[in-house]
Amino acid sequence: MGYFFRDVHERICKVIVESDLNISLSDSFLIISKEEAEELIREKMKPNDVINYLKEENKKLKEKIKELEA
Repeated sequence: MGYFFRDVHERICKVIVESDLNISLSDSFLIISKEEAEELIREKMKPNDVINYLKEENKKLKEKIKELEA
């Protein structure tokens, strides 16, 4: 599984899942992991966007905890 970023500033990406990544990409594409992709998005976000993103992630984690406790 790879995240192929075309323009990090616009946060445009395509996700491709293949057992064998025997594909040809132009030099403008970069294959990175999900974690690296998320980090790049955070780095390019404005501070308020990062705060809102983290609040949303926190909310999702709390919901997940509630599901697991049920």
